[in-house]
Amino acid sequence: MASNPNSRRSFIQSTITVARSYGFHGLDLDWDYPRNAKEMSDFGMLLQEWRSAVKAESSSSGTPALILTAAVYYSWNYHEVPVPCSGHFQQLGLG
Repeated sequence: MASNPNSRRSFIQSTITVARSYGFHGLDLDWDYPRNAKEMSDFGMLLQEWRSAVKAESSSSGTPALILTAAVYYSWNYHEVPVPCSGHFQQLGLG
């Protein structure tokens, strides 16, 4: 899903719709183990686009921005895949 821009867009929009429909305060993503640098990059794109969509939805609806959280595995280098955590953390409002 994360490797395809159209799938990312659909996933992001559906999560925002579900969160608003059920009165949730935010969204939680659980992607524990990206297997390679491409998946890590796709994960970063998903977070970046998700954050942008949440901000845009908040501005257009006049409602507070949804909170984004994620359960992730931390290692500076997971099976030879560098983990750019600072950029990912920034998209979650931690950096």
